[in-house]
Amino acid sequence: MQSEKAAAANAGVQDVREAFEAWHRSKFETKHCTGQPTRDMHNGIYAEKYGPESQQLMWEAWQAAAATRTPAADAGELPDHIIREAVNQVRDIALEFHSHGSLRERLSGAIVPLLKARAAATSAGEQ
Repeated sequence: MQSEKAAAANAGVQDVREAFEAWHRSKFETKHCTGQPTRDMHNGIYAEKYGPESQQLMWEAWQAAAATRTPAADAGELPDHIIREAVNQVRDIALEFHSHGSLRERLSGAIVPLLKARAAATSAGEQ
């Protein structure tokens, strides 16, 4: 039982770390650098702390912010990858059917399920 809780907590920390590192790459990527934060690796295992102090402080702030979030607060938010896929799908539909009579119906078919899912998640979070 205790190991299951530890595994779940570790998986949650790993998800938070992956989100932090993706944010860091997007913010600090340059022509000559990927923006990946620096962690030492020993025997194929990454260190818990980031090398530069500024990166470690950003990571600690990221963890603190993640710890204050509640599932109820997140219930109404769609994950970024879902939003990105929806935007791409709507763009593709608009390009393909821009002068076709079924454009509105096709766009509705792509957007309405997302809106209904968000509404259901929001109402579930309020209960």
